[in-house]
Amino acid sequence: MASTAALVTMKDQILARIEDLGPGKSFMAKDFLDIASRGSVDVALASLASSGKIRRIRRGLYDLPVVNPDLGGELSPDIDEAARTIARRNRWKIIPAGSWAANLLGLSTQVPPRSSIFQMVRARTFPSEDAPFSSNMPSLSH
Repeated sequence: MASTAALVTMKDQILARIEDLGPGKSFMAKDFLDIASRGSVDVALASLASSGKIRRIRRGLYDLPVVNPDLGGELSPDIDEAARTIARRNRWKIIPAGSWAANLLGLSTQVPPRSSIFQMVRARTFPSEDAPFSSNMPSLSH
């Protein structure tokens, strides 16, 4: 007789790991390569996204949405979490900048419409319908 552990599908293993991360955490296919091949993981994530169990933020970036019953639905993706996931994928070191940094530190209640980060690589912009942010190289001139 087969054990119950053997009956768990690859998609169920991926979903269980996502649920262990908790709502609001973003992830990418690379985080599940110990479970299955890249192609299989991509298919599983696409299936989970189309079924509404996870949300596709942008190509290759997903999250488990935070649901607020008082607002009647899902909250927007966490920009800081998404930026850190992209940085992890690209092996970048990033630092929040401007009003976003002040907000994260609790120094301001201003929520910036576009979040800026400093990164240690070339400048690049990441457009997203729900949560735009851009990255900038720090200026060394005064």
